[in-house]
Amino acid sequence: MQEEDNGLIALLCSEPFRLFFPAGILISVMGVGLWPALYGGLISFPPAIPHARVMIEGFFSCFVIGFLGTALPRMMGAPRLGLAEFLFLLLLQLATAGAHLTGRIALGDGCFLLLITGFLVVMGARFCFLRREPPPAGFLLAAMGLLGAAAAVVLFLVEHVVPSSTIRQLLAQSLLYQGFLLFPILGVGSVLFPRFLGATDWKEDSSQTAGAVKALGCGLLLWTSFILEAAGRVVEGRLLRVACVAAYLFLEAGLFARAKEGGTLLFGLRAGVTIVILGYLVGACFPEFRKGMDHLVFIGGFGLIALSVASRVILGHRGMIAAAQGRSRPMQWVIWIVILGALTRASADPLPHIAVSHHIYAAISWSIAVVIWAVWVSRAKARDR
Repeated sequence: MQEEDNGLIALLCSEPFRLFFPAGILISVMGVGLWPALYGGLISFPPAIPHARVMIEGFFSCFVIGFLGTALPRMMGAPRLGLAEFLFLLLLQLATAGAHLTGRIALGDGCFLLLITGFLVVMGARFCFLRREPPPAGFLLAAMGLLGAAAAVVLFLVEHVVPSSTIRQLLAQSLLYQGFLLFPILGVGSVLFPRFLGATDWKEDSSQTAGAVKALGCGLLLWTSFILEAAGRVVEGRLLRVACVAAYLFLEAGLFARAKEGGTLLFGLRAGVTIVILGYLVGACFPEFRKGMDHLVFIGGFGLIALSVASRVILGHRGMIAAAQGRSRPMQWVIWIVILGALTRASADPLPHIAVSHHIYAAISWSIAVVIWAVWVSRAKARDR
């Protein structure tokens, strides 16, 4: 019995996604449930900021930490997470979500800052002292995203002790709500999208230095786009962001290269990236739709990308590559329900008279989608045609 317990602990430390991904799904359902809870009189605090923080610092953070905590030690040939490190990160992740779900924004941000700092220290120690080989160059972008998120939280916390600054708030929002997700997506995508999704006519850049220079350049341009937007140059900032995202994913990740077969996960990933690019583009050209487009990007873009990549990770670790590259009717339902929910939520911003009902519909749609997704990945068979 003790050997089985030790085996389970070793598995979770080696592959933390196995606990972080389910935790993220549960946190996301509670996060979207804040709106129906408000309208049902179950909570009294305004849920706009807590909801956003739960989804970014809770749901998406679980997927970022779970994936990087699994992939980075393996790619560096470094030791897996220790039990103390794993529990430290997990407890901070749960504390972050719990604080935001109860409306304690500053406490949640503080826990999240400790989480990101701790994860950077844990992985930084492996990179500096314990690795046998360097990680893929694209993962530099993931590190930049984590650093940007930590900086964003510091800026948010500073707001509690110094006079408020609109520029500081806008920059913090961009770094956390967008950069924390964009950077890992680009960095991971440059290395894993081609092989995860079966591209046949794409070759990785063999030069580590060249790849690092490209990743650094893309990251600096993205940070510049956030600064421009915070300074009031919204159109220029968003257009620069669109150009960086599109160029890096097309040129470095080969996302739209010819694939061996058009599987459902490939479709979901491409749909998510397309929504991100179109959402940023429409938001730049039509300011009156900007807030709605941001919700479309978060749910239909980042949400679909997270679920598609997580599906590939889970199925890949179960040795089910064929299922990951094939067609799945349950995953098709997930994709279209997520897109429907994203459109529903986006329409609530420019049409305030339907905001209440659409907040509820969007929350229900997301919850249904992730439940279907969770059941599918847990029961997926070798070929789901």
